[in-house]
Amino acid sequence: MRDRIIRYPDAASYYMNYLTVSRCLERIADIATNIAEDVIYLESGKIVRHQHEGVHYAQ
Repeated sequence: MRDRIIRYPDAASYYMNYLTVSRCLERIADIATNIAEDVIYLESGKIVRHQHEGVHYAQ
């Protein structure tokens, strides 16, 4: 990204907007994950946060 901004300085605002949008989409995904984890907890009592694939925690 940095190289493109240097190569095409007139398009710098486009690239900055692109970065902002990508950060916002990542934040939306994080919030959606938190909501899903809360729903799982409310429905089943299982805590699924902070688990890594293949690792199982005692409940």
